[in-house]
Amino acid sequence: MPRKILGSEVLYKSLKLSEPALGAPALMLAIGLTWLLVTGTALTWFITKNPGWIYCSVGTGVLGMTLIAGLVLLASRSFHRSLTKSRQALSGMLAIFPCLVTDQNRRILFANQLFKDFFPQIEEKGFEYIVSRLMAPTQKNHFNTVCTKGLQSKSAFSDAQTFILDGGREEEIFVSVLPLSQDGVFLWRFLSINDLKQRFFRQNFSTGRFIKTLNLENLFHCAPAGNVLLDSSCHIHDWNRTFEEAFFKKEGLSHGTPFLTYIDAKDQENVHRMMAKAAASTHAPQDHHCEARLASGKEVVLYASSFNYPSLNTQGAQEKGIFLQIFDNTQAKQIHARVSQSQKTQALGQLAGGIAHDFNNLLTAMIGFCDLLLLRHAPSDPSFMDIMQIKQNANRAANLVRQLLAFSRQQALQPKIVDISEILEDVSLLLQRLIGSTIKLNIFHGRSLGTVRVDRGQLEQVIINLVVNARDALGGDGDITIKTKNVVFEKSTQVFQELIKAGSYVCVEVRDTGVGMARETLERIFDPFFSTKEVGSGTGLGLSTVHGIVSQTGGYVCVDSAPDEGTSFYIYLPHYEGSAAAKEQAQESEKHHAIVNRDLTGSGTILLVEDEDAVRLFSARALRDKGYHVIEATTGEEGLNYLTTAWESGHEKVDLVITDVVMPVMDGPTLVRRAHELFPHLKVIFISGYAEDTFREKLTCEEEIIFLPKPYTLKDLASIVKQTLGVKQKVRRLAKVS
Repeated sequence: MPRKILGSEVLYKSLKLSEPALGAPALMLAIGLTWLLVTGTALTWFITKNPGWIYCSVGTGVLGMTLIAGLVLLASRSFHRSLTKSRQALSGMLAIFPCLVTDQNRRILFANQLFKDFFPQIEEKGFEYIVSRLMAPTQKNHFNTVCTKGLQSKSAFSDAQTFILDGGREEEIFVSVLPLSQDGVFLWRFLSINDLKQRFFRQNFSTGRFIKTLNLENLFHCAPAGNVLLDSSCHIHDWNRTFEEAFFKKEGLSHGTPFLTYIDAKDQENVHRMMAKAAASTHAPQDHHCEARLASGKEVVLYASSFNYPSLNTQGAQEKGIFLQIFDNTQAKQIHARVSQSQKTQALGQLAGGIAHDFNNLLTAMIGFCDLLLLRHAPSDPSFMDIMQIKQNANRAANLVRQLLAFSRQQALQPKIVDISEILEDVSLLLQRLIGSTIKLNIFHGRSLGTVRVDRGQLEQVIINLVVNARDALGGDGDITIKTKNVVFEKSTQVFQELIKAGSYVCVEVRDTGVGMARETLERIFDPFFSTKEVGSGTGLGLSTVHGIVSQTGGYVCVDSAPDEGTSFYIYLPHYEGSAAAKEQAQESEKHHAIVNRDLTGSGTILLVEDEDAVRLFSARALRDKGYHVIEATTGEEGLNYLTTAWESGHEKVDLVITDVVMPVMDGPTLVRRAHELFPHLKVIFISGYAEDTFREKLTCEEEIIFLPKPYTLKDLASIVKQTLGVKQKVRRLAKVS
């Protein structure tokens, strides 16, 4: 068991700072001197028999005793003062630093409160408790060696160690061992390195003193912005390394050169005015700035402020110079241009989406009534071809609307699990006919390609658009190469214009040996209605449609091109992570639907809610012709009233609700939510000119929906109605548009 920790008096005694008994030695000294004087006087009188010696001896003894007493008193006071100062210094050290006093065997004699804050269980566990708190087990032998050296040394010994304190906190502590004046007693001081650093910072880097401790020349050269100092004549006096390396590393700079010579001639006047205002003003640099192009070609932003410096011509005078900070503005302008272009494209997409919705209503009616007319006109009828012409032109308009929706990413996609190699095989003959016999088409399939989940028809359209563009770039002669491969990005990677997220992708590359594109064209290649072809040769929606379809699928489109070096498009589609069983199940479902679609007649009661009269009239007539009982409603409120009446009566039955998505006052999703409160198992088909994603968020996650995009034909409508009524449980799927 360790010795019980004693009070601080042990430390005082160890330092021999205890108050000595000075009175007794002084008294004994005075008595001894008096005895010697008396004895000497007596002997002198006995020998000489002269009484004068008695008086002389007594006087000398008294004078000597007085002198000795004064010296003793002075030494005593000086010792008391030294003792007081030593005690105060020791008390201060005990109040500032964690201190420990041990003997030669490291038994603890004293520990102050600060030391107990570091090692609260030191009284119970002794010095070994300190060793057990070392950071690493390998440090224990080293620390014991340090302690042994310190205890055997005649002078102070120190070392730095890392301890784990209570609560798991790591602390780097400077340990010093100091032998005291009393043999076998040692003073240990534990100084926290973090506390020392903080104390040093507070003492030397306080407000107003921190800047004085820095090397301003290093600070000037290490600044992240380009710094330039101009004299009163706007000549370059000095510059930092950042300015030279970022803007004039190749050209070089020279002292005394007018700064404006490094500015593009078109911007020199503007920069000169800005610097003149800064020289005449005392405002902050942010108030005086401008954009300019350097002679090196880089676009920069310049901030200017004035400063005073000693005149080189007049002794004691001050001149006003200009301090410039220069930032590279090229990347910022590019980002601003991209954001601006993105906002324009988004606004145009919203406009196109709204127009497409209205057009889809009109086209649905046109195509639908053409289908009704064709039912009553045989191919031999003279009107048959006229009706077919109307329908074909309506379908062409529908394709144009789909392109508008594709670039605005609002198209109704029908994603399926497909193999890209199979798609390329299916469209290879069509592609060869499109490009002609003078252009060579090469297709290289990658090994073990993963499957992707895309709209097969839209992906075919993407490939056809890219190949047609490549054909036009070749001018009738050259090669077009299509390659597929698996690509894995371990982290987000910049590939040409796109930042592709980490993941596994199937890459489709379409390369041509044509004329290529300039940088200006490359920056606008995916803009809607932008085309380098002659007026009337294209709509300018081909590549914007490609970008919209791939982006809506979750993929990326990148392009690499240069004049006279050809063009390469790269399409990255994410791998489908599902199982092969899901793909087989989807294929079996398609086969089943194909069998069901042979007979499109049926029976049941259908509530049709559509605010567009022409679409509602066509749909109602088409369904009635197929044998269904149809109740028409022009608004969501009217449809809900009918369902409420049917629920209250308990006699009327509604088998299916077909509702438009976008309607005034009460839209389709709201109607369906209210209807499911009355009839939880009521089947629903949504019809809309918008994509499904635009309203899917308005439904709860548990609701499974069936969606039929506009424009649709009579066959599309009859097929999806029969499939929906024939399924016992609701299955979410998209109707295929013919």
